[in-house]
Amino acid sequence: MTDEVPEFSLMDGRRSTSNVVVQFFVFAAVFFAFVSILWQIHSNLTAQGLTAGYDFLFRSTGWDIAFSPLPYTINDSYVRVLFLGYLNTILLGLACLITASFFGLVVGAARASNHPLLRWSGTFYVEATRNIPLILQIIFIYLLLINAPVTSRAINFGDLFFLSSRGVFVPIINIGILGNVCVALGLTLCFILAAMCAVKPGSDRRRYLVGLMAVAAVIVFLLAFNLAGRPAAEWLSIPERQGLNFVGGLTIAPELMSMFLGIAVYGGAFIGEVVRGGLNAVPRGTLEAAKVLGLSPWQSFFYVHLPQAVRIMIPMLSNQYVWLMKATTLGIAVGFTDFFMVVSTSINQTAHTIELIVILLIGFLVLNGVISVGMNVLNRVVNKSGASVR
Repeated sequence: MTDEVPEFSLMDGRRSTSNVVVQFFVFAAVFFAFVSILWQIHSNLTAQGLTAGYDFLFRSTGWDIAFSPLPYTINDSYVRVLFLGYLNTILLGLACLITASFFGLVVGAARASNHPLLRWSGTFYVEATRNIPLILQIIFIYLLLINAPVTSRAINFGDLFFLSSRGVFVPIINIGILGNVCVALGLTLCFILAAMCAVKPGSDRRRYLVGLMAVAAVIVFLLAFNLAGRPAAEWLSIPERQGLNFVGGLTIAPELMSMFLGIAVYGGAFIGEVVRGGLNAVPRGTLEAAKVLGLSPWQSFFYVHLPQAVRIMIPMLSNQYVWLMKATTLGIAVGFTDFFMVVSTSINQTAHTIELIVILLIGFLVLNGVISVGMNVLNRVVNKSGASVR
């Protein structure tokens, strides 16, 4: 048997070489144009007497921020205030994503159910929420909160929760704000691991169950380490009215609460439609088989219907999560000190527009990139062979 010589091998080599040459010249042209633009910007700034660079980041800001999970003074640098604004965006975004996912799961399941009352209620929620611009909803909630009763006549919910024009006052575990943030992130990770246990088959579920137990053990250790030696009465900080203000507990400012409720409720409507679409896409024969096997409606939903719908929902949920994280930039409308507002204020004070816009772009690129990568990893895990059948 004689070896066959591939036809047009010389022509393919010439085409490959020409393609490399064309790509090189295109890349060189784009790079040259980019450098030219940067040089022109630098020349314009120099002509106006403005200096470019990031040295200003280490100067004192001289202004305060309304909400910060970490200590901050007006003498701190721009680096710290930018970090705190970025941290506020992350905390708000995570809280909104988790709450919107819960709302979306409930609403999507209600809209996909056969019960008329649940279906109509879910439809009313979706249509009444997603057809009103998000910024209007945030401003409306903010106006309701700032016009709530004053502190002396705050609305009382069981002597644990209070609502006044100064914000919402809630109990908090007495381990500091950063410790509570760590516990909240740990509980979020526990929720994710528990969800993965639900959609994985029996043999692979053990890995996620071990991870769930490890995270739970870390949370218990963190709480025990911080609360050891304290009286039981000091474990939980409960807000108490003293004079014209409250002491103890956690104060959620109206700006933060309006952003949280607005984005969570608005995002829940869109996520609910994603959930409904995923549930309706599951083959009816699978559900009928589960019914024949004697599974109850709840068992059929959690063990068969929902795990298979997750495979369909994840790609669409990735887009919704990225969009909801970017929606936190609307905080500037109500004065919430998120990353976007801190950058805007810094631009007004320093006139370093280009540098701060670059920081803003990189910040959101990293944040949304982490969400996209995480959802892609989750999509690959869930869509492995047999991952959707329990």
